[in-house]
Amino acid sequence: MQKLSVALVQMESAVGDIEKNLLKIKKHVEHAAREKIDIICFPELSVTGYSPEKSPCYAEDIPGPSSSILSRWAHELQTIILVGICEQSENEKPFITQAVCMPNGNIQKYRKTHLAPHEVSFFSTGRDFPVFQTPKVKFGIEICWELHFPEITSILSLQGAEIVFCPYAENVNQKVSHPAHQK
Repeated sequence: MQKLSVALVQMESAVGDIEKNLLKIKKHVEHAAREKIDIICFPELSVTGYSPEKSPCYAEDIPGPSSSILSRWAHELQTIILVGICEQSENEKPFITQAVCMPNGNIQKYRKTHLAPHEVSFFSTGRDFPVFQTPKVKFGIEICWELHFPEITSILSLQGAEIVFCPYAENVNQKVSHPAHQK
């Protein structure tokens, strides 16, 4: 791994207000580019907003409207953007996806493989654990609930990942009951 600059963004995304969320994301990406950041990572579903019940209504194809804009910014500003999008699927339920927008304009993606119990009814599960190669580093992604499964990190590491990004989101307006918290 070469010397690398990384930015991690913590932001609130409005569910369904994609235009507003993209404007917030753009401000952070432009700031990161001025600071010569190599990779900027945004939260889970940061483009569409996180709500298991409502996010699927705003699912997009990848490539699609939002990811194409983000890809253009990654190319223009020569930075890697990791950003959460609710991705349309052939099934009735979309994916929780982290789009990986590269400086050359390519868009790659990671689909969440281990859904939280409250997400299972609303989203499809991904099946792959890709590792993304850049000139400076190889990295993987785990999204939120997946951190409960250390085997994912092991798989990514065995595939050569030097960094694992872990975007996370929670709907702060929704009380979620996790099995671990039930009596």
